Amino acid sequence: MKSLILYSSLTGNTKKIAYSIYDAIQGEKDIKNISELVDESINYENYDIVFLGYWVDKGICDKNSKQVLENIHNKKIALFGTMGASTKGSYGASIIEKVESIVSKDNENLGSFICQGKIAKELKVKYEELLKLHPENEHISEQLNNHEESQSHPDEQEISEAIIFAKDVMSKVNTIM
Repeated sequence: MKSLILYSSLTGNTKKIAYSIYDAIQGEKDIKNISELVDESINYENYDIVFLGYWVDKGICDKNSKQVLENIHNKKIALFGTMGASTKGSYGASIIEKVESIVSKDNENLGSFICQGKIAKELKVKYEELLKLHPENEHISEQLNNHEESQSHPDEQEISEAIIFAKDVMSKVNTIM
């Protein structure tokens, strides 16, 4: 069995989870940063499973991850992502649902994992400016309040959960094959 871990990472959060997954799974495996794939095409036929990691941008996966995800066909896929906001509540679930909707129907989605990541400092400035324009916007207020709390994420608990997720996915694949 051969696994491919693809990831896109803006602040290092998704990269951290990707390498945790890479280290946790057994068998032949490769890990690649999506942003470094510009001149490299991937032959997905060489892999039994593809883990794809994304960072959340405007309520869905980043554009590079979306583009790669749209081009994967007839594979077993597992998705993982990081977002600046808390994943508790309906917002995290809605992100997973949106990203899963991008997966081509000819793929077998083996599951999704999402966790909080640290919010980029530049984004805090952007949210402060947006809040001046839209002081009633709850999401913007929550993001600002969450900025300090987010700086410790992904934490050890979330990394542990990502590892459990990856091992569960791999056990599904081994059962299927």
